[in-house]
Amino acid sequence: MKVIKYPENLFIKKIQNFKNVQNNSPEDLMISVLSSSNMEWYNFNKEKKTEKTNQDFKYISKINPNDYYTKLKYKIVFEANGTEYSIIKYVLYDKKKEYGFAESMKKINNKWYTTTDSGITNFVFFMGMIDVKYIEAIFNNSKSDSPLLNKIITQSQENGKINLSKILTEIQNSLGKNDIEIISILDPQRIFK
Repeated sequence: MKVIKYPENLFIKKIQNFKNVQNNSPEDLMISVLSSSNMEWYNFNKEKKTEKTNQDFKYISKINPNDYYTKLKYKIVFEANGTEYSIIKYVLYDKKKEYGFAESMKKINNKWYTTTDSGITNFVFFMGMIDVKYIEAIFNNSKSDSPLLNKIITQSQENGKINLSKILTEIQNSLGKNDIEIISILDPQRIFK
């Protein structure tokens, strides 16, 4: 598993032309997802094609790129069952509003697609919900300013290594209790409150 923190000033703006889109990298796919302004483009980005969506293509095609862009925060790249995956944590800026998301991606025949693979759903949820500084603490196996998270990290170690599944389970269990301490480690820009 590779964990990559993007530079603080890495912004991606939408493009207007679908003709040259290749999706050769997770970052290319992020540009394409942000920019998809018709059903053909939308489905070009998806592993599983669909006939309809709630996406407002007209809005996306007309909005100024200076008012609609993303800031990439973190990328996790890993392999499972011979398939390469990536999850990117990012913030969508839409006319000065900020929404925190995570996008799950899968590499198929050298092209990246958004995916909804059930095996990584908890991981995507985690990336979208947790504040960046706590993601760093988890993956660096270091102390944070949250005693609860430190306890979760310590209890989730096996042979000196972090068991990410245990961390995800513990965080989800704590979220269910609406514990103020676990709420304090959540990303304030997250879309799901």
